[in-house]
Amino acid sequence: RAAELFDDNLANALKENKKSDVVLLDDISPLKHDVRVKVVDADELNSLSVKTGGKNLLPYPYSDTTKTTNGITFTDNGDGGIGISGSTTGYSMFYLCGNGYASGKEEFERFLVDGETYTISLNGKNNIVLFGIIGEVHNKDGSLAYYINSTDKHTFTVDKSKYDYYYLRIFVDKDYIEFSNSIIYPQLELGTVSTEYVPYVEPKTYTANENGMLTVESIYPSMTITAETNTKNLLTSKVIGKPSGWYESNGVYESFGNHYAPLTLEGSYLEAGKEYVISIKVISFTLNRNPEPYHSYCACLNYTDSNGKKYESDKIQMDAKGVLSISFTPTVSAKYNLFVFGRDSSEGSVAFSNPKVTLAGAKIECEYNRDINKAFAELRQAIISLGGNL
Repeated sequence: RAAELFDDNLANALKENKKSDVVLLDDISPLKHDVRVKVVDADELNSLSVKTGGKNLLPYPYSDTTKTTNGITFTDNGDGGIGISGSTTGYSMFYLCGNGYASGKEEFERFLVDGETYTISLNGKNNIVLFGIIGEVHNKDGSLAYYINSTDKHTFTVDKSKYDYYYLRIFVDKDYIEFSNSIIYPQLELGTVSTEYVPYVEPKTYTANENGMLTVESIYPSMTITAETNTKNLLTSKVIGKPSGWYESNGVYESFGNHYAPLTLEGSYLEAGKEYVISIKVISFTLNRNPEPYHSYCACLNYTDSNGKKYESDKIQMDAKGVLSISFTPTVSAKYNLFVFGRDSSEGSVAFSNPKVTLAGAKIECEYNRDINKAFAELRQAIISLGGNL
């Protein structure tokens, strides 16, 4: 009944605001309009761009297209749906996103945001219980961490500090014999709830002005907005302490052997109470037993006051390849430098690049037009749940 009360001429009547790292507008007006976006809770920004897309975040076209494997034919229907038919003679797979390390890593960086929670689901008909989506999640050293295995839906949280890449695929078990005209519609969306399937919308990227403000075009029935901020690196490229055994060439820092004295890179003034992110890209490393446990090189921010009191961040243990990071909230405002050293005077080696200290916490705030019919329906349901009548 609520949908009958207002026609589309009033669909833009309500203004709404949302704020997050990634904003999901699932009650947006059906009428096209400009969504106002502003970056908040951040400074020291070099640039800001915003990527917009629909609710379904799983890129289409998929990595695989129509094919037959082990008796099962997967048919790309051209609308995001995948037809499955045939009789199994073994395990059959259809890759949705990535099909190995390189492509999986590329896709991982492309549409999954660190720290965000996503739900992947299957929407379809005929024998749907027989199918599963498996997401392979890999550690930074390339080894398999775990599978996402589901015949209905699965919710997972991205952790880029531990895992290097995901890839997603449809999997038909060899124990199921025959399929006829089964169709599934895979969907990846932000949050913990799986909703009705919508086709993938190719993302658009918009660039903000110097004040971090911009307008973007609305997408109905649901819209996802991600801020892609390029925050200033608060480390300079200046080496202010390089003991014997440290080498630097073209932005790559290397050390071999027993070098407890730290390599020191000049930092910047950090404010107490603000959250920062320290990151470093480990290219290679060796671990040596000395005698227990295994030790590696590590990195941390350090400030020593005039009385000799040290203020340090937690240490990044450089014992895995890839970009490693930790967060740090100083208790004292001061200039912090980055120290890199061998823990417990251990013998070993390390090579790294791209050391960074950036301000954390950048979020986006959106002002958009809400669908008045959805808003009224929610109000009506709330009144009924309290014993009222409409």
